[in-house]
Amino acid sequence: MVRKLIGLLILIAVARIVSTYWTFNHTMDEPSFLAAGFEWLDNRTYTFMPEQPPLSHIPAVIGAKLAGARNVAQPYQAPLILYNAPSYWRALAGARAGELPFFILAAWVVWLWARRLHGDLAGFAAVLLFTTQPVVLGHAGLATTDIALCAMVPAALYAFLVWLDKPAVRQTLWLAFAIAGGVLAKFSFLLFFPVSVVVILLIRRPRPSRSHFIMLSTAAAGSFLVIWAAYWFQLHPLFQGLQDLRDHNYYGHLSYLFGEQRTTGWWYFFPVVLALKTPLTFLVLAALAFVWLRRGPRDQWIPLACAAAILIGVMPSRIDIGVRHILPVYALLAIPAGLAAARLIQSAARVPRIAGGFLVLAQIAISAAAHPDYIAYFNELALGHPELIRVDSDLDWGQNFDRLAARLRARGITDTIGLGMFGCVDPSRHGLGNAYAASPWQASSGWIAVSATERYMSDQKPPAGSNARPWAWLDRYAPVERIGNGAVLLYFVPKPQ
Repeated sequence: MVRKLIGLLILIAVARIVSTYWTFNHTMDEPSFLAAGFEWLDNRTYTFMPEQPPLSHIPAVIGAKLAGARNVAQPYQAPLILYNAPSYWRALAGARAGELPFFILAAWVVWLWARRLHGDLAGFAAVLLFTTQPVVLGHAGLATTDIALCAMVPAALYAFLVWLDKPAVRQTLWLAFAIAGGVLAKFSFLLFFPVSVVVILLIRRPRPSRSHFIMLSTAAAGSFLVIWAAYWFQLHPLFQGLQDLRDHNYYGHLSYLFGEQRTTGWWYFFPVVLALKTPLTFLVLAALAFVWLRRGPRDQWIPLACAAAILIGVMPSRIDIGVRHILPVYALLAIPAGLAAARLIQSAARVPRIAGGFLVLAQIAISAAAHPDYIAYFNELALGHPELIRVDSDLDWGQNFDRLAARLRARGITDTIGLGMFGCVDPSRHGLGNAYAASPWQASSGWIAVSATERYMSDQKPPAGSNARPWAWLDRYAPVERIGNGAVLLYFVPKPQ
């Protein structure tokens, strides 16, 4: 019965994810990932984007290909993969559907791990809390790499724990495949998994036997073979990808936090975005878990300790792009949060039972209210202005061109509109054929739509001899409408008198 309920929770979440496929046009990264996937599938090479391993690209490109999409001659024309398909939306939905197995796997691992530690009710609560996380639902609905990593990190850690208890052949094979899958999902696995394993060993303090060492060597060899095969038995793309990632971290990545732009990052970036992009109900339950964990067996600390290790381990990174880079933390934190919810609801006292029920129901309500803007979700601490805190893939990843066109139609706006939008989208293919490119330096009049990432993190250079800030001329105007939780800001600028 409980497994059927878990299946129902996952099915509801999948339906919510799928419903967003036709709401949002492609994001900035999706076409490039499809181009890399087509290169892997059609040419059996992997040179376009080696910094991003191929695991998540494979099901995405298969889904797109089944919908009629084909590769383009130049990978940097990647959006044409979707635009040249018989149906743009079917091709995009097919690609995005390829990522659903990773979401299902992540939810199932949360169930297995939470039930093993805390029982059926806590396992059910953990899955409910995980499958109602807005940012998890949002990134599970995109043909990108993040939900694959979210699945493979907890899957590999759980496989490692099972293997520690019983280093038999079957468990060793599962561990080998899980580790290989993690490496092939995203190279940050090479940080997240080792730091978590160290935490597990410190908590468990196992006494390894001879069979542990033999089977560990077998698992390592098996993982290498799977990874090698996934690169069509070529090692150069793997090593090139690792080199590119190292260089990327060394030179940094342009990012935005609290109105400031940097390429060197902030040590507190990931704790901040985690605190602001997670429902407060979930954070409260995860914190309350300490009440029961301090009296529980040492093993019960492992998911929470692994989440902390990942968060601490990633803090020195200079690639501060978004909470999506630490998505596995949500799966790990759901386990202690599920424990807290179960213990509150099972309490003999009335007040804890009411509190537990309220927190769970509030989590569901928050998640429902966030639909369909899961990517752009921020909690109440953002005070209704998330664009002043974070942009890019935490708010505006170029996903709202169609929604902007729909809002213009709903308002009866037929005038030519000025655009300053982030993304790799052809506006004319998304109902914005009467638009022109507004200037970030010279004021325009009439209707102007500027996406949050372009407005606050534009990389456009000012004219020679000027130190003006892009879009500073819009500061004197308030947006008429905020589309997608502030991802797109729609202005009306009167003509000068």
